[in-house]
Amino acid sequence: MGGENVKQGFISNYFSSWSILERVFLVLAFIAPITLGIIFQSSLLQISASSVTMIASLLFAKARIEGYVVSLIGMVLFGIVAFNNRLFGEVGVLIFFGLPAQIAGFISWTKALTKSEDNKPAKIQIRRTSLKEISILVLICGVLGIGLYFLLAAINTNLLLLSTISVVFTVFGTILMIRRSHFGTLGFALNDISNILLWLMIVLLGDMTAVVMIVQPIMLLVNNTYGIFEWRKLLKIQERK
Repeated sequence: MGGENVKQGFISNYFSSWSILERVFLVLAFIAPITLGIIFQSSLLQISASSVTMIASLLFAKARIEGYVVSLIGMVLFGIVAFNNRLFGEVGVLIFFGLPAQIAGFISWTKALTKSEDNKPAKIQIRRTSLKEISILVLICGVLGIGLYFLLAAINTNLLLLSTISVVFTVFGTILMIRRSHFGTLGFALNDISNILLWLMIVLLGDMTAVVMIVQPIMLLVNNTYGIFEWRKLLKIQERK
């Protein structure tokens, strides 16, 4: 009985720290993809990929480690959608970078968890990232981008330039997030912008079912923009202790 009460306490407290805005984001993560999916006759796969990825983004914006579990599910769904649209760069980065990055990030965050109080979810320790570290990462991603461009061109990737940029920003944001950098959500926001342009071009080329895939990065951009300020706030609170 005692264990059951603790479990119920944890569940009831999980959303107690969520602001009204965060709860609105969570509801929209379900409603927006489903509504637009019905209107534009999107597949269940497209709708699911969009919804799950938005939920994961919100969890990351709140620095919740369970975001990695939800993100992994969204990654698989998004990979199938990307493959169907011949976005091989997106598929490749998910297989060869995304999956290992999910594992590395989960391990990194697990080691940085702080003890929870009053059955509230544990939080991670956020790192203040130096300009030097950011500069080195930008240089690495730049070199990676040049190599990827020619590789993706060789396998006839659709929307070559935008696909390359999207992959580079994915790598950039993911590495920052693995390192628990306070710039992590900023990296993801840049990736969201590139994905908006990527899926917009697919829609303009005639695939109206991909409209739901545009809504996803738009909402992710809102989430990650919110996350930029949320992570800075959490960092300040952490540094005051």
